[in-house]
Order: sequence, then C-alpha cells, then structure tokens
Amino acid sequence: MREAPTSHAPAVARLAPGTEDRVLCAVRGQSVNGNPYWYWLDGAQGWASAAFVDSGGRWVPRCADVCPQWKNP
Repeated sequence: MREAPTSHAPAVARLAPGTEDRVLCAVRGQSVNGNPYWYWLDGAQGWASAAFVDSGGRWVPRCADVCPQWKNP
C-alpha cells in the first residue's frame, strides 16, 4: 500500500495475501508488471497496484487524477 499511485511513494501499510478490502476507484499511475492502474483501498487508506489486486472482474470507477506526473508516456 502506497501513499500515491507509484512504487516510489512511501509505504503506508502491508496487507497479507488474501486480505479483503473495498476498492473505491482507480487511476493511471506508474506501470507495475505492465499494468498502469492503481486502486484506492478504503479500509487500508492507500493505493495498491492493480497488478496485485483481484477485483473479481468487477468494473472499477475512475478517481480524480491524483498523481499525473507518474503516468507512463
């Protein structure tokens, strides 16, 4: 879990595999393993790369663009 949607941001939490949390929305951020999306997790109050989150195939709404400088060209 990161403070901003990039692996360079400070860590704010660490969740164990299989932890369930509510995904509120997604933004484009730094690409991780080829996936540029990051999810805001409600309970953990931080950003997680979509590369590591299983949304169960559900559509995730877009958030405001909180960190445009980390977008990949």
